[in-house]
Amino acid sequence: MANDTFKRLFGLGAEKDLTGEPYQAHLPAAVCTILNAGSEVEEPPVTLRQSIRRASGELSKLDVEIASRVHDGRRLWHVIIHDVEDVDAIYTEVRAAEERYWQLFDGITDVGFIIDRDWRYTQVNRAASRATALNEDQIIGKRVVDLMPDIADSIHWSAYRKLAASRQPMRFTSDFALPGGLPGSKYEVCVYPVENGLLCIAQDVTAKVRTEEAEREQRILAEALRDTAAVLNSTLELEEVLDRVLTNLSRVVRHDAANIMIIEDGVARVVRSRGYTDRGLRSALLSSRQQVASTPWLRTVVESQDYHVIEDVHTDPDWVSFMPDDWIRSHISVPIRSDQQVTGCLNLVSEAPGFFQRTQGRALMAFADQSAIAMKNARIYRTMLQYSKELEARNRELDAFSYTVAHDLKVPLQVVMGFANMLSEELPEELQEKFTVYLENIERYTEKMHHMIDDLLFLARLSESNEAINPVSMDDVVSGVIESLHTRLEDRGVDLRVDGSLPRVMGNDKWLVAAVSNLVENGIKYIGVDNPAPQIIISAHDHGGKVRVSVQDNGLGIAEEDLDKLFKMFSRIPTEEEIEGTGLGLSIVDRIINKLGGAVGVESILGEGSIFWFELPSAG
Repeated sequence: MANDTFKRLFGLGAEKDLTGEPYQAHLPAAVCTILNAGSEVEEPPVTLRQSIRRASGELSKLDVEIASRVHDGRRLWHVIIHDVEDVDAIYTEVRAAEERYWQLFDGITDVGFIIDRDWRYTQVNRAASRATALNEDQIIGKRVVDLMPDIADSIHWSAYRKLAASRQPMRFTSDFALPGGLPGSKYEVCVYPVENGLLCIAQDVTAKVRTEEAEREQRILAEALRDTAAVLNSTLELEEVLDRVLTNLSRVVRHDAANIMIIEDGVARVVRSRGYTDRGLRSALLSSRQQVASTPWLRTVVESQDYHVIEDVHTDPDWVSFMPDDWIRSHISVPIRSDQQVTGCLNLVSEAPGFFQRTQGRALMAFADQSAIAMKNARIYRTMLQYSKELEARNRELDAFSYTVAHDLKVPLQVVMGFANMLSEELPEELQEKFTVYLENIERYTEKMHHMIDDLLFLARLSESNEAINPVSMDDVVSGVIESLHTRLEDRGVDLRVDGSLPRVMGNDKWLVAAVSNLVENGIKYIGVDNPAPQIIISAHDHGGKVRVSVQDNGLGIAEEDLDKLFKMFSRIPTEEEIEGTGLGLSIVDRIINKLGGAVGVESILGEGSIFWFELPSAG
């Protein structure tokens, strides 16, 4: 019998049945020659190499393997024929493919190795040799645990063993150090089951991971600094800002405790802290005082104006403690600088030796700078509060003095006015013509002084007054002012108009009458002697919950450089005309409106007139 491959090889049809027929009758002579030669072969089997010409005419090399055995008294021959040229071609391709594979395997930049079922390295590439600093001969044939003894206790060993059992691909990130490799390296490992073992490809992602970690640390640092800055911009309370600094520090640099010191006159003291209360050390910490000159690590920070790291306080000669510190092992201190001077320091401690890195000092410097701003703002704030208190006290003293002086001057002034009136009435007729001018001047100036005293008394009473604030009708206020100033308006020929109905405001009716009266009187005074059509217009409009009341005149106007002087006490604007007044009217308006929680202002063009206004909350 013969199989189909045999038939194809010698050009026989697949349907050809050779059973029982002599092979010489059907096979080519070359095959018969091979079989004839094989008939002389005894056991064991032999292989003969023969060349034949196929039915197609092509010359082929064949390996003929002939074996014989006796079955039922008959000798049977087993003939197996291999087309050597086809096999050689396949073997050549396989060898070429293997060579390409090993070249690719050896040439990739990732670490590659194959381990067998006994956990021995059977193949490694050049990247593996570079990463481990071992050559191929030092790795091949070694067991994994021989080169990496610690791996048996790691999660990676169990991962490899699990994979070997499951025969499923696996991917994971490993920080286990390769033999002879650099510590701290990280690899992304892909493991694939192959015949008789595992193929492992490990990509070094150390730089990528470190970059991602650095970006994450920078992002956390930026968020923490932004959060602290928000508090810094929203409050002047030093304790609140420093507490937020300590809170955000824990997001950026790990530590077991932290404190912030202020240095004044060469002495450092802790003002805020974290992590000491649970250890029962907070009171001792806050009550301690450290002389900078006698504390080496503090002196180093102050003199260098740079951060200072102590890797182990138990062995470092610079360490000087200011409380029980057996639990402290490492320490980092960062200066708080303001105006080129160290005004404090930010300190972190850890229970582990060598915990802090010098690179962390740069991040801490940013928090120290924020602490410096907070401390400087707090000092400025305290100084402003002190100045404010002193100013308030002096203003009260000035108001009291003004009230006393004005009150004490009023009685003598009334006496002078009384005697002047008596003298005017009893003066002999022959002297009246001579002294009338003098008496009129006395009366005019005493009247002016009387108004000034009344204004001073009003200002003094206003500072201490706490009148109720209620809804006030500005229509009623303006009507009262027009009525009281009717004569003066007529004497100067001023046309005073009210522009429509005026809204209600939150204020005090008596104070608002005084304010509007002073504004109208100011308009009358500066309306201009040669003004052909003197006019004052009072208007008001509501905007955004505020009411702006304006008093507009078409008088002399005010130069731009004089505008900021208008609401100051005894301020008089120079004009070509002689203007009467005490110089207190506009300052009274300013004091009244500020007392009511409003604002005043002026708009003016020299030679065209002015608009004085004040704003108060609308009463609806």
